[in-house]
Amino acid sequence: MGRDLKLGVFYNSKLKLSDEVNANILSIIACGISGENLAFNNLNLAYTELQGTLYYAIKDLPNEVFSPVNLREFSDIIVSSIDRYTLNHKLFIESFLEWNKTKYKWQGNSIIADFGKEGELKIDFEKEGDKLVFKELKN
Repeated sequence: MGRDLKLGVFYNSKLKLSDEVNANILSIIACGISGENLAFNNLNLAYTELQGTLYYAIKDLPNEVFSPVNLREFSDIIVSSIDRYTLNHKLFIESFLEWNKTKYKWQGNSIIADFGKEGELKIDFEKEGDKLVFKELKN
């Protein structure tokens, strides 16, 4: 797919990985730009002779998997994703809110997300160096 779309980042082995550009993020992007109902997962093979991580796509997922989520599901996904993956917290949360079509505004180092009848969700961040990292959720 990377070659078809002329995106060298998906087949160039010289890409330097970092906290913001890593295998999980590249897998998410690949699934997103595929135009199909794809998701990814991985297997940790560190304790096998292969010594690494195997990433794979799951295809033909039902449309419901990609439907907007409610406040509780949003909160659960935020917390579990931040616990499980290395990612830019601010970018991830803002992108998820945009994808979910949830209106939000910034107040200092916090996002106030409007989930309509379910109420508002306050997402607090704290500054670590030049980054804003997730601190806690309040509703």
